[in-house]
Amino acid sequence: MEIVLQILMGVGLVAVTILISNRAHGVSTLARGGATNPVLSGAESVLSVLVSIIAISISIFAVCLLVVLMFVAFRVLCQYKNKRNNNRASG
Repeated sequence: MEIVLQILMGVGLVAVTILISNRAHGVSTLARGGATNPVLSGAESVLSVLVSIIAISISIFAVCLLVVLMFVAFRVLCQYKNKRNNNRASG
């Protein structure tokens, strides 16, 4: 069920994006005779690349953060274990 919901949300977002793009191109055609359509297409392409780069960067950052958090957790657990063993040996 969750996968179906994700697919439907993705399709909905794509549909909204396409409708906005078509609307912008339509307004451009009416207002300027289509002269600004290449500028709009270029802007769409640049934004697509930027969003893709941001999505990939966030994914890489999340993995790095997870590795750092796992390392910190491991260090804290090791220190706790050593402290606990020292308390048992001295007590």
